[in-house]
Amino acid sequence: MAYIDSKARPVHGLVFTGMITGPSGAAKELLSSKKIPGDEQTVIPTYGLGVGHTMYLYFMSVNQFGAPGHWTLNYSGIAYSTDGGQTWTKDSAVTWPGDSNFGQAALVKQGGYVYEFGIPGGRYGAAQLARVPSGKVLDKAAYQYWTGQRWVTNDPAAAMDVVPAPVGELSVRWNSYYHRWLMMYLNDPAGQIVLRTAERLTGPWSSPQVSLPRSNTPACMRPTSRLCGITGRISTSRCPCTARTRSI
Repeated sequence: MAYIDSKARPVHGLVFTGMITGPSGAAKELLSSKKIPGDEQTVIPTYGLGVGHTMYLYFMSVNQFGAPGHWTLNYSGIAYSTDGGQTWTKDSAVTWPGDSNFGQAALVKQGGYVYEFGIPGGRYGAAQLARVPSGKVLDKAAYQYWTGQRWVTNDPAAAMDVVPAPVGELSVRWNSYYHRWLMMYLNDPAGQIVLRTAERLTGPWSSPQVSLPRSNTPACMRPTSRLCGITGRISTSRCPCTARTRSI
């Protein structure tokens, strides 16, 4: 895990000022795993945030990886740190089963709640929505699930899809210029990074707009790609195979 200066601003560029390191001085593993395919191949953080002086990592325990874009989970859960990320504790009382739709998370703090957009293991499930009071992140019974009409407490099965499949590795943020929530995610079978917008976190979410098509995403995703013709107007990204910065 890397960190930046608390006064840094994206408009000036974000430069890593340090890493969480082990005794050797190298970046260290934050969450341990068995590293045994078919048992627990790896543990991967899917999102993190801070509430007060506590940091939280939502993570997934991967049983094994299958075909590209597909993997099975043992469970998902939450780890926390109270020492600035130096050490992490997995809370065994706050887990969701491997077939849960909350296997991977995208988190938003809003109005005294932490909102969790959840998708199952892999990149081919739909997105559902939960929330929990900010002070009760580690209280699983306090989580509320959106049914499409109301919030239901402590019943993940009541959650309904807010965005249809396939949704992979999503992120949600408020945009003060457009006065909309923006959701971006990978549509894996189409090879597209898409954008949806909404006035409220509960939706309705707009139809997807393609931000990066199949012809552009390989250069952003794979350092071995030879397709570096990235053009456009949204932001900037470093083209990995030429080490030149281009606009996308």
